[in-house]
Amino acid sequence: MAPFPPMPPMPAPPRAGEVHSNGCDEGPVCAGRSSSSINGYTFCCPAGCQSCAVSSSQTGYSMTATCVCIGGAGLAQGVPSPMPRMAPMPPMPTMAPMPTMAPMPPMAPMPTMAPFPPMAPMPAPPRAGEVHSHGCDEGPVCAGRSSSSINGYSFCCAAGCESCAVSSSQTGDVMTATCVCSGAGSAEGAPAMPTMAPMPSMAPMPSMAPMPPMAPTPSSSGGKVVSHGCEEGPACEGRSSSGVNGRTFCCAAGCKSSCALSSSQTGDVTTATCTCRGEAESLFHMKPMPTMTLFPPMAPMPTIAPMTTMAPMPMMAPMPSMAPMPPMARMPASLSAGNVRSNGCEEGPACEGRSSSGVNGQTFCCAAKCKSCAISSSQTGGVTTATCACANRAEPLAPMPTMAPFPPM
Repeated sequence: MAPFPPMPPMPAPPRAGEVHSNGCDEGPVCAGRSSSSINGYTFCCPAGCQSCAVSSSQTGYSMTATCVCIGGAGLAQGVPSPMPRMAPMPPMPTMAPMPTMAPMPPMAPMPTMAPFPPMAPMPAPPRAGEVHSHGCDEGPVCAGRSSSSINGYSFCCAAGCESCAVSSSQTGDVMTATCVCSGAGSAEGAPAMPTMAPMPSMAPMPSMAPMPPMAPTPSSSGGKVVSHGCEEGPACEGRSSSGVNGRTFCCAAGCKSSCALSSSQTGDVTTATCTCRGEAESLFHMKPMPTMTLFPPMAPMPTIAPMTTMAPMPMMAPMPSMAPMPPMARMPASLSAGNVRSNGCEEGPACEGRSSSGVNGQTFCCAAKCKSCAISSSQTGGVTTATCACANRAEPLAPMPTMAPFPPM
């Protein structure tokens, strides 16, 4: 494989369209202060900050700067004032014991609940002005039959019904009754159900005409043949074979069981694959596992002696009182870095024309071969830290080694 051509250098980052400042001053006011510069922008802590940690970064068109002031504003003249000594905490007063709570008085019994008054009877429904009857007889003819009565109306099945299901209901002034007779000889003289004629026999399906032979696929001029485990041509006579574009392919003569063939053509390239299943079975045939010998029986575990009683732990002496911490001196202001830590960065004039980040007058950037670079720089006290991460190097890849062919099976 030919090596990849070297990648062109990445263009300078675009001018930031969105700037996020967290506790920072920006621009000419940062002259003479601990600051960080990135892509033409300068950030610093507010005036009077004794020790400032500044970090800045840019992703696409968004720039973010963060300033953390460690010292106070009273140290701008460089005169450290000692921290006021903290007065000792007064001892906690002894807590009085909780008073004993008097027992709760016994609860009075609940009063007996009066019984609910009897409910007034439901008013009688109005006389039906409209009656819908479905298969029912009505009135005096229902005497002696299974019937249903509602609001002065009686409904029943027709005479001679062996088993009758009657339902009736009323909504407003509309009454509906339904009668279903489930007996076989329900009504005298009722006509019997007609016998269903048998279905006619189905005619036999006509014989299907044979499929016409397919026209041969036009062959492409010239072409390349890729064969995987196949023999080709007159050697395939009398064997299971597959043909494409006038060529015939088959498994080797020693294939015992069955042969799986596939052949195809894409453009002027013909591909054939032959897999002999009989050989695959013999290759992966496993020998029987040897019989395992039984492990000898394990000797019984010895009896464990009882654990001895441990002596009680001696009481710990009370801890001595701790002396109060001496007051901490204020950190001196640092305007220039005394120590620089660079992680994968180049520094100074070599960064001209590249994506870079600056802090306190120092500029950091990735190596010249770096395609895409992520830079962050910050200062804490007298220590400046810069980190450069190259996301994609433009170094050419080494060519892939040529693979040796597999030995014949």
